Amino acid sequence: NSTNNETTEQKNAQIKNLSYIGETKLLINSNNNLSLIYFGQNLDREIPPSIFEGYTNAKQIDNNHRVFLNYTHLGNKNKLNLKSAYYNEKNNYLDSARSINSQNPCESYINQVEFKTMYEQNHNFTFNLTNSYSTSNGLNYEEKVKINRTALTGCYIFQNKGWNQLLNVRFLLNDQNITPLTFSYALSKTVNDKSIFLNFGKVFRLPSINDLYWNPGGNVELLPEQGYSSDLGLKWNIKTNNYQINFSPSIYSRWIDNWIQWQPNGNYWSALNIKEVWSRGIETNTNLITEFKHVEALFNLKTAYNMSTNSELFNENPSLLGKQLTYCPHYKAVFKASFTYKKFHITYLHNYTGYRFTSSDNSYFLPAFHLGRLFLSSDFKVKKQSIKIFYKLNNLYNVDYQLIINRPMPLINQEIGLNIYIKK
Repeated sequence: NSTNNETTEQKNAQIKNLSYIGETKLLINSNNNLSLIYFGQNLDREIPPSIFEGYTNAKQIDNNHRVFLNYTHLGNKNKLNLKSAYYNEKNNYLDSARSINSQNPCESYINQVEFKTMYEQNHNFTFNLTNSYSTSNGLNYEEKVKINRTALTGCYIFQNKGWNQLLNVRFLLNDQNITPLTFSYALSKTVNDKSIFLNFGKVFRLPSINDLYWNPGGNVELLPEQGYSSDLGLKWNIKTNNYQINFSPSIYSRWIDNWIQWQPNGNYWSALNIKEVWSRGIETNTNLITEFKHVEALFNLKTAYNMSTNSELFNENPSLLGKQLTYCPHYKAVFKASFTYKKFHITYLHNYTGYRFTSSDNSYFLPAFHLGRLFLSSDFKVKKQSIKIFYKLNNLYNVDYQLIINRPMPLINQEIGLNIYIKK
């Protein structure tokens, strides 16, 4: 970080991460199978100080265990999935310099029944019943907290003569309260290599457990977000013997009441409802795929222009009307170039993020920045085991930037790793 033209070293910024994924599949017969997946992670992350903060030895330790069980039955024109998941996650925040020892364990149980069926080739129906139950007695909650939510979703897909239609409806039971019905409708039409698509629907999102109960900053008075969203777009596909190009521009508009946002509040951040937000913008996605002399090449460019503004008074403060939300950039672009030769891969990523306002009245902002990233990897086998070795060079141009004000991000840094896929 550069302050007053002096370069200082970021302190207390080391990260250690150890992860393990194991999957077991049991084929009962041709129509029935059972799978069990375990994901374990130990993350030890030091928390660097802000620019104007003094000495700190703060760190966050995460111990996460997740188990997924899935049973699948295949019928003639239908499919039944029974899924269960168990999360046991422990988050500890330690800062002896400030006498902080925050322990926040959380347990979650997710159970789902999903049934899919087809009628006369053109009609597809999906019914989904999902229950999610989470509980925590963490030190950052004033008492033991829980969230119990059950959702019933129905989906209908109709396909005929290049027309595709999708209707999705959902009922949600939050503890013992029924929330408003939500829906979405999608329509697309394909002619030769071109297609047009339209989506619109009703949005409803309940506050998360941290939005409601985190201390300090949580807000039990939060209202759920609700509103409407729509988007309209085109797709062009051009294909020859040497290359394939896909180009898709789209425009979108979303009107959300009671938008939930965490904002700075003195020494901590707090969750609050913004009266009403109108978010609209333009997005493009372009792909070019080609091959020359046994080298496969993929080029991708994604661009976005976004306006997310208060369309009604927030905190009865007229100066905030029509202002861009904090930390929402107007402009974003991501370019990716990837090359593959046999089992060797090289990828370059370039990310542009535009300026972001850091105050609700748009008086202050963080400057735009460019980030480059280089990724090298190779796949090979030892006996029956698949192995990938990779090297990453992050912040290739050594850019001094901030995502959150006064929180400098790492300069140029490297990663090297080894992934081993063990099959038995």
